[in-house]
Amino acid sequence: MNRRSYLSLLAYVFFQSASAQEVAAPLGLELGKATCKGASASVGQGAARSQSAWSGGELLTLSTQAVPEIQDLQKAYVVCNRAGAVIAVELTLPKAKREQTIAQLDRKYRSVQRDIPFVGSAFISWRAKNATIDLDAPHLDFSMYLTYLAPGAKATYQAHVAAQRRALEQKQASKL
Repeated sequence: MNRRSYLSLLAYVFFQSASAQEVAAPLGLELGKATCKGASASVGQGAARSQSAWSGGELLTLSTQAVPEIQDLQKAYVVCNRAGAVIAVELTLPKAKREQTIAQLDRKYRSVQRDIPFVGSAFISWRAKNATIDLDAPHLDFSMYLTYLAPGAKATYQAHVAAQRRALEQKQASKL
């Protein structure tokens, strides 16, 4: 570990507890409180609308031009539940912005998981008062995925993915 990394780690450890009380409001949308209707009005100009397979609510695929404050934004999605509340936001950013993004999120939220091996990948999870924030930067990808999930949304998403996987396995098994 070089001196700079060591000093960064020390600063992280000493200042971590001060950042635990932030409320997550990506794109200005407070998770659990903002509505899909409000999201459409504030950042949804030109958004494609569809239904989220995992939440059962509306899915807004935002135009990246609607969010000029986030440099180099590649994709942005807002997921709502059936009641119309915003429960998730996913942003796709260039992996070249990884260190800058991690530093910004470290200043705002308390990190609860860090997996940054030397191969260029990273997975970090932060906690806010109203959300879990996950940054996934896969090794052989030029993009990274920043996902904000309201309480309960992550479990709902993971249950949906597990059900899809089981259905695919059953379908495959029936064809063998």
